[in-house]
Amino acid sequence: MINSFLSLALSPIIDSFSSRNLAESFPATTNPSLNSYSCFWLPSQYRQYRFLPVFVSNAYSENNALLTGASPKAMVALLEGMGADAIGVNCSFGPKGLSKVVKEYLKYASVPVILKPNAGLPKVENGVTKYDITPQEFAQECKALVMDGVRVVGGCCGTTPSYIEALYDATNT
Repeated sequence: MINSFLSLALSPIIDSFSSRNLAESFPATTNPSLNSYSCFWLPSQYRQYRFLPVFVSNAYSENNALLTGASPKAMVALLEGMGADAIGVNCSFGPKGLSKVVKEYLKYASVPVILKPNAGLPKVENGVTKYDITPQEFAQECKALVMDGVRVVGGCCGTTPSYIEALYDATNT
């Protein structure tokens, strides 16, 4: 049954010649485990595609843990134990708010660390969703974590091309 499901789920990814599998925004330990299972225990007809890198990131709450209570240290052990090629954090509550979690990943991880935070927490003003971190603040906060050792950096919810441009400029000077 699992192999049938995996064949259906993975066929579009593999058939489109994906260059990587990025699984993100997991709030619990079981979600990335199932994704990693699907990538590492491929049905026989897809095993030749295991060369594709697997990146996994989790969304943390303000208490620096997943919804299940798992710590960054526990997630590093779990994800590296499953063979992920890069691991990290995404979304949550902005780069500054994720700083402590990212530093825990950097302390324990032996694979590249990913940072893809959102632009802060969304607020609706006059029917328009706005985020509380400017592109420049976002870029500078991410840059500090890149300087600490983050190797894959980008943006999640609320980040527009202006955020990514500011991030590119900040990390390439």
